[in-house]
Parts: sequence; C-alpha cells; structure tokens
Amino acid sequence: MHLTAGAHWRLGVVLVLVSAGCGSVAPRPSLSAGPAAIPTSTGAETAAPTALASATPSRAPLPPPPAGAEVTDLSVETHRVPAAFTGHISAFVSLGDEIVWSGGPTDGDNDLYRLVTDVDEPELLFENHEGDSILTSIAGSAAGYLFTDERWDGGEPRGWRLWFLPEPGADPVLVDESTDDKLIAPTIAMDDHWIAWEVVHGTYDHRVNELRLASVSDPTGSRRSSRIRDATSTSSSRACGPTSSGTASPRTTGRQSPKSRVWR
Repeated sequence: MHLTAGAHWRLGVVLVLVSAGCGSVAPRPSLSAGPAAIPTSTGAETAAPTALASATPSRAPLPPPPAGAEVTDLSVETHRVPAAFTGHISAFVSLGDEIVWSGGPTDGDNDLYRLVTDVDEPELLFENHEGDSILTSIAGSAAGYLFTDERWDGGEPRGWRLWFLPEPGADPVLVDESTDDKLIAPTIAMDDHWIAWEVVHGTYDHRVNELRLASVSDPTGSRRSSRIRDATSTSSSRACGPTSSGTASPRTTGRQSPKSRVWR
C-alpha cells in the first residue's frame, strides 16, 4: 500500500490515540470522602480537556456604558410603625401615600388604621367594637375605604359584610352581605369613582357568581355587571367557604337587596 506524506501523518496520530486508549484503565473515583476519593490523572486524560477548553469561544466583554451615563442612587428611607398599633395585623394595603391595615395591639383588636407619609403616628380610621368581627380585606382611594367584615363563632363562619367608609371617623355604610354563612367573602377593589367586587351569592349548594359595581356617591345602589350560576357543584372551589358541615341559616335563603344602614 502506498501512503503519501499526509497519510503517514494522519496514521501516526491514529496510532498514538489508539495506544493511549488501550493502555491502563484509569481508576474509578471512590465514593468515600477524603483524598482517596480524588483519582490520579494521566497525561492522556488531561490533554483532551485542555484542547476542548482552548476550542471553546470566550464570552465577549460587556460594552462600556455610554459616555456621560450616571448611576442614580435610589436610597430608601424606612420608618418603623409603633408596635402599639401592629401587635396584631389581619390585612394591609398600600395606597401610595399611605398604608392601611386592620389589627391593633393584641390578637383581640381588629380596628382600621392608616399611616400617612411624613406623619409619625398612625391614625385610627374605624374602631371595631364587635368581638367576633375580623376585617379581612381592604381597598381604598381618595374617595374613602372599602373593607370586608367576617364573623366567626367557635370556629364556625357566621357570614361576611362589605362596608364603605367615606372618611376617617365616619360610620361605615353597608354595601353588601353574605346570603349563606359558608360562602366566601368577596374580592374587592375601588378607585376615586367606583366600587367593584366579585362575590358569590345564593346558597352553598346553589351558588351564583356575580361581578358588582357601585358609585362611591351611592354605594348601596349596586349594579350587577355579570352573573354566572352554579347550581350543581358542591365541591371545593373559589365559590366555597369553609367545608364545615351543617345546614344554612334560615336567614340565608333568597337574595336580599343591600340596605343602607350603618355599622351596629
């Protein structure tokens, strides 16, 4: 067989690689801890990674920042809310220039407070005198505040109510209330002109999902935007409250229009 000079060179490389692969088998690494776990490397083993590393393209350096660019220091100034107002917190929301939360010094307190920017002491918005009432959701705007009031007795739900507070210290106005004690409280939202809430009415076994809307100038005059009836499902879902057994309270039968009354 006649081989050219180039063929002799390639054959020599193949022979070297074959002889390197047919030599002694490299020891398998041990699973035990300590220096004995590190295998001894041969020259043939270290050559391949070196070649691969040299062949791997390096990442291009990041471009320099544009001329005249400046880094802005976004310093954040923090303030601590006095512990006398935050020993217990059920819910809170940030409204931009103020923080609103429900709670108080102890677990038995569930009042509504706010802390305005550049003011050191929180302000009491609403004092809740009902011992079985928990303010669980809060929304607000320049027009006032919206919050839910859930009632519990011995670990059993006793319904919810939705209230609108037009200003600090005023009597909250009832916007909506549960029609079955076991139905979950609504999801709420508001802006400077409108109050909106997604709610489940009806009974626990015959539920109706509704999206309702009311003007802040007439919070009791709600308008139903959409309605989805669920008369068959009794499985756990967004529409279901706690899965405690028992029959619905007699007052929960039928849908009653919200009445314009204040907190009792």
